[in-house]
Amino acid sequence: MQGQCRLPQDRKLLDRGPWSWRFLSRLGWHLFCLCFLSACMAARADGSTDTLRDDQAQLHLRQLCIRCHNAKKSAGEMQLDIPLGKISKESWQKIVQVLHHVDMPPKDAAPPSKEVRGQLEAWAKGHLNRHILKRAGDPGEVTWRRLTAIELDNMIRDLTGTAAEGSPRKD
Repeated sequence: MQGQCRLPQDRKLLDRGPWSWRFLSRLGWHLFCLCFLSACMAARADGSTDTLRDDQAQLHLRQLCIRCHNAKKSAGEMQLDIPLGKISKESWQKIVQVLHHVDMPPKDAAPPSKEVRGQLEAWAKGHLNRHILKRAGDPGEVTWRRLTAIELDNMIRDLTGTAAEGSPRKD
């Protein structure tokens, strides 16, 4: 029976020593994390993905957008002169979409540079993501409903271990 691999013995050899399966799987995981982090740092080193601080972005918004999107004249039902915390999720989505598709500013206004537009888009995406994460898991207003007679009987039976008195279903 030469040439046949005896799996139990070979497996025991790999489970001992520095090159065990556990060690190799951990090594692979650490190498993956290292590669991922280095790729993230390389993308960050470009400088093109830098986002703006809120005060810098608001300065750009004042120069580019507030002329048409303010309390007196809210073009497209978009008002940008309010505090950032009061801007709705739908508004953030619209801001990201408009910046991404280069729909604004109007043709008679001076457009921002591609770099500024990219930074504003990344800033708006960050606010949209924060807005979504802040409300993640919140189903909104939960309305209470009445239990049917069968659901009520099942609940009482599950909680107490006995059928409710007067219940049509007795175990």
